[in-house]
Amino acid sequence: MILYGVFDSREHLYSLNYSLLIAKYTIYSSCLQEKKLCFDSFLMLLREKINIQREIAVHDNNITKFKTIYRFLL
Repeated sequence: MILYGVFDSREHLYSLNYSLLIAKYTIYSSCLQEKKLCFDSFLMLLREKINIQREIAVHDNNITKFKTIYRFLL
């Protein structure tokens, strides 16, 4: 069972941990609103959060680092 994520400095584990956090948040918010859990809502939120991370990377001129970290999710 993964509670907080996988601790390692490799890029693919960073993207895995990020997606795990988004999945946990989706589960939490669905339970809070007493809705059924929907995988599509998780994917939509994950895409939205990755787009926000992309915009931040573009603004900070770190697009190559972004592509390295999130290439497994793109």
